[in-house]
Amino acid sequence: MSHTQSEDVHLTMPRGELFGQMPGEALEQLGRITVRQRYPAKSVLFREGKPASGVFLVCSGRVKLSLHCSHGRSLVVRFVGPGEPLGLGATISARPYELTAEATAPCEVCFLPRKQFLQFLADYPSVSMELVKLLCRDVDGAYERVRSLRQR
Repeated sequence: MSHTQSEDVHLTMPRGELFGQMPGEALEQLGRITVRQRYPAKSVLFREGKPASGVFLVCSGRVKLSLHCSHGRSLVVRFVGPGEPLGLGATISARPYELTAEATAPCEVCFLPRKQFLQFLADYPSVSMELVKLLCRDVDGAYERVRSLRQR
């Protein structure tokens, strides 16, 4: 369901770093392009290697992020909860999703279709800069996880 009422937006968008900094007008616009979706446990939100269709924002529940390794095995990268954006880098760069996202419990997400999301970023450059910072933190976190694997 797409949200069109501005007073509903603040209640429906997941709380997280990104939304705490976002101006009210930007939040209202984001709410207009958001589609709220529910997934039962073990549902796949998106698969590694598939074209990015948009950004998923976890509202409730928990999502497992994993990637495929050699020999058909899967490596769990991390678990995320409410307020976490998923598929951000792939959506912005027009590349396939880097990971598979699977609900580990029933969850609700706000889906931002790629085309509308990119237009939103063009309309709100300050939000774009916050997303760059968020992506940099994600890369730093990935480096730390690799370092911890090396030390085992």
